Amino acid sequence: MSEKLFVKGWIDQYNTSYEQCEATEKRIKALSTRIKKRKYNFTYSDHVYLAIAPLYSDNKYCVLTKKQLDKAFAEAYKEIDIGNRKLPQDEPEAVMEHGVLYEKKKYIEEN
Repeated sequence: MSEKLFVKGWIDQYNTSYEQCEATEKRIKALSTRIKKRKYNFTYSDHVYLAIAPLYSDNKYCVLTKKQLDKAFAEAYKEIDIGNRKLPQDEPEAVMEHGVLYEKKKYIEEN
């Protein structure tokens, strides 16, 4: 039985300490869940030019295409408005460790 996949943090997409993988439907769904819970609102340009990529619970990350990121946001915000612009870096209690900007512990534990 496999463990639930979730986004545990954010990483510089050029960090070679972690394995890059394909953005599967399961990974896009996990990203969508994180975006909705945290009310993130960033653009594809932010994803590319700020070089942020989701780091998953299996210690792999993926660099998404515009279409994949749009799909994650569309799924996350089906029922609610996107609201104000908010990046993972905007979290005052986020912890940076070994090149990873980790989600707040309480959000990781709810997965």
